[in-house]
Amino acid sequence: GYATGGSTTEVNGRGLCERGNYVATMPGWKAQVVDAIFHTVEITTPTGHTYQSRPPPAPGARRRSIQRRM
Repeated sequence: GYATGGSTTEVNGRGLCERGNYVATMPGWKAQVVDAIFHTVEITTPTGHTYQSRPPPAPGARRRSIQRRM
């Protein structure tokens, strides 16, 4: 992306808020998209803890459930 000398595109953009973009560029922090379909972002802190986050459904939309076949 832009921070590493490249360009920010739809493919490599994470869709983080302004604060999230600043945090993701701080030493020791890492943010990466782990599921592009459901816009899931995984944040890794300087202590190694990881958290996954997905945006809420759009107003008036229902979240699709994931059905898995075993």
